[in-house]
Amino acid sequence: MQKNIIALIPDNDLFHPFSENEIKQLFTQRENIILGVFTDDNSLIAFRAATADGIEFDEINYFLENKYSSYKKLLLNGAFVDEHYRGSRLQVKMSEYTIDIAKKRNIDLLFTVIHPENTPSIKSITSLGFKEIREINVYIHQHRRLLFIKELQ
Repeated sequence: MQKNIIALIPDNDLFHPFSENEIKQLFTQRENIILGVFTDDNSLIAFRAATADGIEFDEINYFLENKYSSYKKLLLNGAFVDEHYRGSRLQVKMSEYTIDIAKKRNIDLLFTVIHPENTPSIKSITSLGFKEIREINVYIHQHRRLLFIKELQ
């Protein structure tokens, strides 16, 4: 699914894909939240990940203010929706569900990064109460991203 979505994106900088190793790690860490939306015939049409640790978590966590250092946190670091299902608010629904799970797990803070020109994702995340903090450069190739946070407690 990730490969299909990447093939449709005109600007490769809009999306930082998961490596095969990162996908395996998503499923091995008990604290992570992994959601999938499937059709009746079991085709995956949407995916959401939230991680509690790892290289990407550490890199982006570095940019959070010191006042959040003792917070229990999750990084929303992946949301894909098949092109045929876009506009059905699946990204928002998966994020709402992730927020509900995070609250039950006593998570204090959710954070995420989005490309500044990814207007649909920015609208989606801000509709859920996330606040833009600042622009940062992340990932090995120094990609520009907007950092968003949502306090839960």
